[in-house]
Amino acid sequence: MALKPRFFDIGVNLTDSMFHGKYRDKHYHDKDLPDVLLRANYNNVDRILITGSSLKESGKVLDIIDEYKSCYEEFKARLSQYKEVKDEDSLKPYCTIGVHPCSVKEFSKDPAGHIDQLRDLIRKGLDKGVVKAFGEIGLDYDRLYHASKSDQCKYFELQLKLACEFDLPLFLHMRAACDDFITIIKPFLEGTRPDGLKLRNTTGVIHSFTGSVEELEKLEKLGLDFSVNGCSLKTEENLEVVKRIPLSKLHLETDAPWCEIKKSSACFSLIASEPSTETQQKPSNNSKKPLKRYHPLLPIRMVNSDKLSKFQNEDPSELPPVVKSRNEPCFMPIIAQVMAKLLEIPEEEIIQTTYENSCKLFKVD
Repeated sequence: MALKPRFFDIGVNLTDSMFHGKYRDKHYHDKDLPDVLLRANYNNVDRILITGSSLKESGKVLDIIDEYKSCYEEFKARLSQYKEVKDEDSLKPYCTIGVHPCSVKEFSKDPAGHIDQLRDLIRKGLDKGVVKAFGEIGLDYDRLYHASKSDQCKYFELQLKLACEFDLPLFLHMRAACDDFITIIKPFLEGTRPDGLKLRNTTGVIHSFTGSVEELEKLEKLGLDFSVNGCSLKTEENLEVVKRIPLSKLHLETDAPWCEIKKSSACFSLIASEPSTETQQKPSNNSKKPLKRYHPLLPIRMVNSDKLSKFQNEDPSELPPVVKSRNEPCFMPIIAQVMAKLLEIPEEEIIQTTYENSCKLFKVD
């Protein structure tokens, strides 16, 4: 009997305003996180890693997990309306805590005090058993309008010093900054810094990897893992790079609500039965009901963000709709499908291996 697929989405930004109804500073609907998690678990995503990108958002991540746990029985009852539910298959959320390179300006007023608050938050999350990685930290030279190179480097190093206090893998961000990234992190991994600081846990993953083949080869030598999402599969060059990631070092993620796979993505042709964009189900000739619109990648209803609050599901057997152009963990099976085609291995193998890789890295059952 074939094993049921299980997915671990290791990069989800549930604190993002889109999951709370706000798009480009305009509010369209109420928070719909319960529906997002429902669709994820329905599509066999049973582990997620919610990423912290600032001190404030890292705190919110812990609140989101607390809220989910307090409403777990209600969540399970809702899910049972759509599929059989077992506790071992239910969604279990974990998180990272750290400050993203685009947010490091928040350190500037009081770096030491900010580090103290970050340390306290990590300890709080460890006591709860939900913090599984330090991050999202690193360098992003594609978006220097958020923070200068010098600030990013300074606070990447400062956070790595804090990471030395904990036995946590690193959740890393690296965009167009490979050489500086290696210069800063390598001494922490090898214990060759003049101050003697060395990471207690030298494992980690570079998430949303979009680098070149040359960068991949350099970073591999550090012993780090790599995670891919829709942004990693956007161009033909991207596809050539991710094919070279060793399966033993590969993880999957959505980076939701960002990095969705689009029809313009180079990987789109690898998706089975290439569905047409915004598939619609036509009503009968005599029906006055509006057309049903489905997502192009999964058989789930889809609406625009400004229509979600008014949506009424006339079919109780259908899941609540996804929002157009907003990525979600429920699309993890599509990432796996694409990677299986690229690596020319069975889909079951890519699903099982990456799931096991992620559980091992983050020490999750």
